[in-house]
Amino acid sequence: MTTPQTATATATGSGTGGGASADPPSTGGCTPDDGEWVDPNLINFSQRSVSPNDYVASMLDGSWDWNRPGTALQVVERDGQLVSYDNRRLDAAREVRAQDPDYRVRVVRLDPSAKNPHKPSGKMTWDQSFEKRMRSKLNQDENGCRVPWQGLYDRPGPKPPKGQ
Repeated sequence: MTTPQTATATATGSGTGGGASADPPSTGGCTPDDGEWVDPNLINFSQRSVSPNDYVASMLDGSWDWNRPGTALQVVERDGQLVSYDNRRLDAAREVRAQDPDYRVRVVRLDPSAKNPHKPSGKMTWDQSFEKRMRSKLNQDENGCRVPWQGLYDRPGPKPPKGQ
């Protein structure tokens, strides 16, 4: 079993797409200066499973737009490790990255103490939202352990059918 990756995303920089290369990253047709672009392999998952999706095809054919509102990965930084709230998109981006070593994703760093606007009560912070997700019974492993604080490096498996 692979342990969570603890490499930081600072090596990717902001707007350059990463590393010392002067070449722009592969961003699915987006301009690399439109935010913080990160290698998806430097971001951990906040869940053990994801629902099926068709994001890979649109990322590969260039129709995916990381600059479109709501598509950038929402992440928090925990002890230097980025952890995603958007696990399906991260999983798809990791698959694309395996085929294109220059592929990068746009991220939005969340303030863990800020209110999560997607929660109906309006009282839950992003940190509380991550913790609730990571402690969920759906995210326990075979030993009943929760998702670690810094997330999981290993790609999640398919989401089990309801009732299992």
